[in-house]
Amino acid sequence: MICSEAKFDVSDEMKRAHDFKYITAPVIGDASETALVKFYQPIEDIMTTRANYKFAKSKDNSEAKMPFNSTNKYALSIIEQQGDDHHYVSYIKGAPEKVWKYCGRILHEGSYKTIGPEERENFDKVNLRFGKNGERVLGFAMLPLNK
Repeated sequence: MICSEAKFDVSDEMKRAHDFKYITAPVIGDASETALVKFYQPIEDIMTTRANYKFAKSKDNSEAKMPFNSTNKYALSIIEQQGDDHHYVSYIKGAPEKVWKYCGRILHEGSYKTIGPEERENFDKVNLRFGKNGERVLGFAMLPLNK
């Protein structure tokens, strides 16, 4: 939700209707973004989630983010997020092959694992299989930015 700017196009009056369901509500955003917000909304309100994350500021005092564009094929956001060894976290969402090229490790069964030849081969197979089936697939990654 942090790298997405999609939002529901509904009024408060529509939300109060007894038969209102987010799954059928209109969304401002493309098909992938619409699917994301409709998937996530039952977990937690998307606007509540976004309010819990504060964007870092760029040198010009703008939010540190790069919206999705068709050249890069990903969106990137830098959030103020404290951890033991970091003040910020970078989140990226986009075409799996674009996101994957920035990754050096994966979270596997609760532990981080360095990406090796086997993981690369598995990724290529799965990405090709989904692509051949016409599936729309997104990649997600995050990187704590050291102090």
